[in-house]
Amino acid sequence: MADHSAFDRALADFKASLKKKDQDRFKATTKESMLKEIEKLQQDQQSRRLGQNLARVKPFVEAMGQFGKVIEVFSNVSEMVAFVWIAGAFAKAFHELLDVYEKLGESIPMVLQFEKLFREDVNMRRVLSIMWKDILEFHRQALKYFQQPMWRQLFQATWDTYKSRFSPLIESIRGHGNLIQTQAALSQIEDFRRDQDLRDAQFNKITESQEMQRLTDLKAWLNPPNIENDQYELSKIWKKYPGSGQWLLQNQSMKEWLDPLFPTIPPLLWMHGMPGAGKTVLSSFIVDELQQMDFSPDILYFYCKHGDSERNNYASIGRCFLSQLLLKHKDILVPYFYERFSNSPDPVLGSFAMIELLLDVALRNCTDAYIIIDGIDECDRGERRKITQWFRNLVEDLQPPRQDRVRCLFVSQDDGIARKDFKGLEMIKIERKDNRADIHTFSQLSANEIQAETDIPDELKIKVASKVEEAADAHKVGMFLLAKLIVENLMQQTCVEDVEHELEDETLPRELKKAYSRITSRILGNAASSGRESSLFILRWLVSAKRPIKWHEIQAAKSINIDEQSVEFERRRIRKDIKDLCGPLVEIRENGIVELVHLTAKSFLVEEKHVDVARVEVSNTAFCLDYLNMPGFRTVDSAADLMPGGYYAFMDYAVPYWLRHLENGLTQADYDYELLRELREPVEAFLTIHHQTPTKHFYRSQGNVKKLQFFREFEFYESLETAVASARKELTFLGEMKPGEVALDLTSVVRIVRRHLETAYLNATGKNGRDSLERIYGQNIFRCPRLSCRYFYLGFQTPRQRDSHVKKHTRPFRCDVLGCPSSTMGMSTIKELTKHKKDVHTIIQEDEEEDFPDETELAPPQPPKPTETITKAIPREPKAPQQPEAKRARITEYRCPQCQKTFSKKFNLNSHMVTHSGKRDLLCSVCGMGFARENDRTRHQATHQEKEFECGGTLNNGRPWGCHKKFARADTLKSHHNSAVGKACIQPFLQQQQEALEALYGPSI
Repeated sequence: MADHSAFDRALADFKASLKKKDQDRFKATTKESMLKEIEKLQQDQQSRRLGQNLARVKPFVEAMGQFGKVIEVFSNVSEMVAFVWIAGAFAKAFHELLDVYEKLGESIPMVLQFEKLFREDVNMRRVLSIMWKDILEFHRQALKYFQQPMWRQLFQATWDTYKSRFSPLIESIRGHGNLIQTQAALSQIEDFRRDQDLRDAQFNKITESQEMQRLTDLKAWLNPPNIENDQYELSKIWKKYPGSGQWLLQNQSMKEWLDPLFPTIPPLLWMHGMPGAGKTVLSSFIVDELQQMDFSPDILYFYCKHGDSERNNYASIGRCFLSQLLLKHKDILVPYFYERFSNSPDPVLGSFAMIELLLDVALRNCTDAYIIIDGIDECDRGERRKITQWFRNLVEDLQPPRQDRVRCLFVSQDDGIARKDFKGLEMIKIERKDNRADIHTFSQLSANEIQAETDIPDELKIKVASKVEEAADAHKVGMFLLAKLIVENLMQQTCVEDVEHELEDETLPRELKKAYSRITSRILGNAASSGRESSLFILRWLVSAKRPIKWHEIQAAKSINIDEQSVEFERRRIRKDIKDLCGPLVEIRENGIVELVHLTAKSFLVEEKHVDVARVEVSNTAFCLDYLNMPGFRTVDSAADLMPGGYYAFMDYAVPYWLRHLENGLTQADYDYELLRELREPVEAFLTIHHQTPTKHFYRSQGNVKKLQFFREFEFYESLETAVASARKELTFLGEMKPGEVALDLTSVVRIVRRHLETAYLNATGKNGRDSLERIYGQNIFRCPRLSCRYFYLGFQTPRQRDSHVKKHTRPFRCDVLGCPSSTMGMSTIKELTKHKKDVHTIIQEDEEEDFPDETELAPPQPPKPTETITKAIPREPKAPQQPEAKRARITEYRCPQCQKTFSKKFNLNSHMVTHSGKRDLLCSVCGMGFARENDRTRHQATHQEKEFECGGTLNNGRPWGCHKKFARADTLKSHHNSAVGKACIQPFLQQQQEALEALYGPSI
C-alpha cells in the first residue's frame, strides 16, 4: 500500500541522520527498556538531590507504545522513539527536555482505540504518517543539538532560541491528533493542512528574518575580510591547468596531515618555499581538496597580505575564522555569539581575550577542523608570534583520544623567524622536482593562448613552451611567478618578431628581477609620454596606498587638477585598460581593488627607484591636503551641484589618510628639509581652513615631537600638533570622539557631502542614473561616518543596513532575547541593558533560578569532623531574658529644606543642594553658560553635538515610522518616546515587534 511506504520512508530518512551507535540504540529500545531507563534516571537524579519528576515523560512513553503497535500493522516499524537520556547528565537541560516530552505526550492521542479506523480510512492513515514524521523530526532536531560537543557549556545561551523550533512540530502533532480523535472528513483534513502550511510559512518567514538580522549584526561585529573571493580567484588558476598540485597529495607528510584516521600527532605542518614558488595557489588547492571530503570537516583558511591592515594581523585571522565557524554551526553558535555581541561596546570585535574565548569554544565544538594559514611571513614580527603561538598551543594541548580533532597547516617563506616559530614541526619544502610537472603543463597551455592571441606559427609556439619552462625551471625551486610574468609579457607583444626577440637567450629573464626589468622597460621606456605618466601614476599609488585601493579611486585622483582647482572625472579619467598601462605588474579584482601582482613587485619598484618612496609620500601628502583645501571643502553649499562631476570621489581616501602619508613622508624623508618644504603651504592652508581649537589637552609624545621637528619654526606648529594627535585618535579609536577632542571639521564636511550624495543616488531616475554615480563613487554608497571603521569606505547597499550598523557604534548594547524590540534598537550603556533585562525579562530569569538550584545548594550538610579528644560539656547558667534592641527606623526620604523636593538617597540630596549655592563656575566650553554641577554641564554640552539619535526608521513593509526629529542624547530620545507624542511615534514599530512575537510564540494571555 502507498501509505506503508510513507511510514517506512520517514523512518529511513530519520535513521540516515543518526550515527551508528544511535541507530543501534534506537533498534534496541522498547517500551519496557524505556521505562527501566526512566527509573534508572530517576534514582540517579534522586541520589544527587536533583529529582526531576520523571513521571512527566510516562504519558509520552504510553502514547508511543500504542502508536508503535498501530503503525506496525502498516509498515516494518517496531522501534520505540525516545532519547530522553541524552541530557540526563545535566540537570537543567534534562528538566527542559522533560518539559518538551511532557508537551509531546499531551499532544499524541492514545491511538489503539482507532485501529479499525486506520485500517478502513486511507486519509486517517495519511494523518497518522504525518504525525509519525513529525515525531521523528522532533527527535532528529533534539539529537542534533545534544550531539554538539560543547552543548553543556553553551546551553544557557542557546537553548531558549533552539527549542523554539519544536513549537510548530508539537502544534502539528496536536492538530493531527485532534483530526484523528474527531474522525475528521477529507475536507476538514485539507483545510487543516492548508492552514498549517500558512502558519508554518509565516513562522519560517519570521524566524528566518530574525536569524538573518542576527547574522547581519554578527557579520558587522566580526568584520571578516572576504577570503572567499581570494579562494575563488586562486582556485581558477590551478583549475585552468589539469593535474596542478597533485604532487602535493602524494607527499607523505601531507597525506598524513589529511588522513582522517591516522594523522601525525600533533597534526601540525609547515609548508615553505621561496617567493613565487606557488605557495598560495597550493594552499587554495588544499582548501578545495578538504571541501571535497565526504565527512565534511570544518575548514578554516586565511590568506595574509602584506600592508593590508585587514589581512596582516592576528585579530583579523581570528575574526575570519569565527565567521567561517559561525556559518557552519549557526544553530548553536549564533545565539552564543549574539549574547557576547549584545554585551560588547565595540562595533567591531577587537578584544584579543574575547576573540580567543570565542575561538576556543567554537573550535572545541568541532569534531574535525582543518586550519590553513597562508603567507604568515607577510605579517609583522609581533603578529607572527601571536599567530603561531596561539594556534600551536591550541593543537598541541589537545588531549587523547582526539588529539587530531584540530589540525593546522602554516605556509610561509623559509626565513630565520619562520624556522624559530615552527621549530620541531613536520615540514614540506617546495623543491624543483615537486612542481616541475605543473610548470610543464602551464607552459604548454600558455603557449597555446599566446598563439591564439598573436597568431604565431606552430614552431614558435613550441619554442615558447620550451623557453618558458626552461627559464622557470632554471631556478632552484621552480618559479611559478617567473613563468607567469614571462607569459604575460609575451602576450603583450604585437608581432612575431617581438615574440622572437623576447625569447632570445640574452633577453629571456631567468630570475624575478630581470623579468620585472623587462616589463618596466616596455611599459615605461617605450611608451608615449602620456602613457608613461599614467603608468607611473598608478604604480606610485599602489606602492604607497594605506589600504586596498579601488580602480574608481585611482581614476578619481587622476581627475583632480590642483592648479586649476577643479575635478572633471569624465574628462580626465584614464581611458586605457590598466593591463595595457601596467602589464603583468598589476591585477584587478572583481570587486574593483587594484593591487601589485606580488610583494616582490613592490620591492623591485622601490629598489630600482621607479618609485621614490620618500618623494611619493610627501607628494601624496601635499596632494591630499591640497585636494581637501579646494573650494568644495571650504563650504559645502554647492556640494549637490559638484557631485555629478566626481568632485568628492577621492574624499573617502583623502580625509582619513592624509595623516598616514604625512607620518610616512616625515619618516622616509629623514630630515630632508628641501623635500619637506613642499609641505609648508598645503599644511598651513589646511589648518587655516579646517582646524578648530579642541578643549581637550592632548599628550605630547616624544615620538610625535620628533616627527614634526621640521614644522617647529612655523607659527602653525601648535595647531598641527593638536590636529595630528586628534586625527590619529579619530583614525584608530573605535569609540565615540568627544566634541572637545576633534581638532578638524572634516567629519562634519563628510557627513554633509554624503547626505547630498545619498539624496542624489536615491532620487536618480532609472538604472543609468545610479550606475553613473556608482562608477564614480563606487558601490555601496551608504557608508559609516566613523573614520576608524572599515565601513567608512566599504559602505552598505541600503540606508537601513548602514543605520543598523551605526547604532552599534552609538547604542552598542543589545538585548539577546529573541524578538525583543531592544535587540534592534540597542542601548547606550551596559547598565541600561542590565536594567532592561531585569525589568522586562525578570520573570523568565527568576523562574530559571528557582527551577535549577545549584548542586552545592542541594548537597546534604556535612557531619562535623571528629576530634581526638572529647571534652565533657559543662552546663551553662541560664541567661536572663533580654529585650530585643529596637531597630533604628530607616530613613527613606530626604527633603530639601529650600525647595521641599524629596530624594530617596542622601547623596542625591547633597548633589541637589549645590544648585542652591548660587555658584555657576563650571562653564560650557562652547557657549560659556555656567553650571553648578559637572554632570549638568556635561549634559548641556552634549546639546552642541551633532544630533545622532533620531526618532524613526523603516518598517518591514517599507513604510517609515516616527517623526524623524533628532536628539543629541539617547536619554532625551527615550524621554521623547515616553511622552504622548513620542508614544504615537514609536507605536507602529512596537506593534510590528508584537506581531512578530505573537506569530512566533502565539498571542500573550
